[in-house]
Order: sequence, then C-alpha cells, then structure tokens
Amino acid sequence: MNITHNEIKDHALQQLRNYSKWGESIGVIIVAAIIAIAASIIPFGGLLIAGPLALGIAGFYLKISRNGDGVFNNMFDGFKNFGNALIANFLVGLLTGLAFILLIVPGIVVACGYSQVNRIMHDNPQMNGTDAMRASWKLMDGKKMDFFMLNLSFIGWAILCIFTLGIGFLFLSPYIGVTNSKYYDEITGRGNELVDSIGQDLVS
Repeated sequence: MNITHNEIKDHALQQLRNYSKWGESIGVIIVAAIIAIAASIIPFGGLLIAGPLALGIAGFYLKISRNGDGVFNNMFDGFKNFGNALIANFLVGLLTGLAFILLIVPGIVVACGYSQVNRIMHDNPQMNGTDAMRASWKLMDGKKMDFFMLNLSFIGWAILCIFTLGIGFLFLSPYIGVTNSKYYDEITGRGNELVDSIGQDLVS
C-alpha cells in the first residue's frame, strides 16, 4: 500500500467536505440508532436488522469515499441482501465475542480479520456471508496490525467526543467510516476502479 495513514484520513475529510456529506452522514447515524433502539423492543429484532444496516452503511461510506455519491437511502441497501448480511453479522459477532472472552488481543485480531466483510459483500452481492468472511480474513492477512493502528489513531478524537456528551461521535463516525473505506480500496488495489472478480479471487 503506497499511501500513508494520514493521506487516507485526509482523503476521507476531503470527500466529506467536497461533496457536503456531513449532513447525510449524521442523518444516517441518527436514523440507524433510532431503528436499532426500536428493533430491540422486539425479541431478536436487533439481531435481525444489525447485519443489513451495517452492510448498507458500509456501502454508503464506500460510495462517499469513491466518488462522493453516497445518499441517505443507501443505508437500507443491505436489506436487499438480507440473508447473507444476517448470517455474516451473526457469525462475525459470535466469533469476535468468543475471541474477546479469551483475551483482548485475540479479540482484536479476529475483529480486524473480519473488518472488511461488509465492504466485500457490498462489492460482491452474489457472495454468501461465509465466503465474505473467508475473503476478508485472506485480504487482511498481514494487515491486521496496520488496520488496528489506523483506527487507534482516532483515539484522541474519541476522547474529545466524550466531553461533548457524545455529540462529537456524530462527526467522528463518518470520518472513521470513510477512512476505513479508503483503506479497503487501497489494499484491494481498487481506488476508484471496481474489479468485479476480486471477491472471487479472495475466496479462491
């Protein structure tokens, strides 16, 4: 990857600013939170909507990172691939939770290993959830620590957000989301050019 973490983060800020996506991004976060709270009232409701919402939001941030055309309604696109999103989210959550029960470090390793599942599924909607997990793990081979350090670099902003009673996270979350989307495109060699076969290449 011939780009630094600072350059990736600068790209994210520029895309959010240049395409005026802060408002839509904040709207996505607020609506997603409301939906999650409402769904939690129903038994297993939160589990059912978490995966599709996460997939849709991942796609929303990818579109902003690539060409700035992410729109609010993209957050619901994950429901078009409901079954795969549900299975992948459940399995990733289960495996990550079990790893964290063992120790923090294994939990971080597993979380980073499966960090690209939703982005891979967005770009390869024909791929099932378990194949997306395999693809993410293969893609992140040798990159887990690098990805962890990229996200750890936001810790200062996260601490400041706490002192804003959490309001600052409405701005930090899109910043992190678009940053991670750019990182994904860099490690897959996509940039703004999509390669349809990359998902299958990662699984094979």
